[in-house]
Amino acid sequence: MTASPKNNRSGCYSRAHVALFLRSRLWLGAPVAALLAFVATFLLRCLGDGKPVGDSLRVGAIFAAVAVFTWGLGVWAATDPSEEAEETAREETPPAPPVSRLRLLGRRVLFVALLLGALALVFASQIEGLVTGEVSLAKFFAGIALKFICIGSTLIPVWIAQRTRS
Repeated sequence: MTASPKNNRSGCYSRAHVALFLRSRLWLGAPVAALLAFVATFLLRCLGDGKPVGDSLRVGAIFAAVAVFTWGLGVWAATDPSEEAEETAREETPPAPPVSRLRLLGRRVLFVALLLGALALVFASQIEGLVTGEVSLAKFFAGIALKFICIGSTLIPVWIAQRTRS
């Protein structure tokens, strides 16, 4: 039984995608992401904030579960079966004309400005809590570390899959 054409589009749910997702070797990195999130959170909360070990273990376990969840999102994005068709379509397109150095520099400056703005939005709650004094410095860094680990654990499986395909 073959999948219908609508299930072969990028981002659609299909049995083939679920099978690739569950059998992917990318899952081998999930314990590393969980361990990194747990250790970073545990040490920041226990040593930096002076919280009891039990509370630090609980928060570290929650952060580790979040890291595994975001790793799973990355594996889901990396195992999309329709990406092979997109890659062949990209190979068939003619190369873009060369861009002048000034326009390239302008694009890079705009990219850095947009990236800094996006990071400010992502970390706005931590920054606000630190400025108002509602959170400690250790909790501030723990929140930022968790967000960086989640972003990384979503992007790393996709990056690994792209490197192995080429």
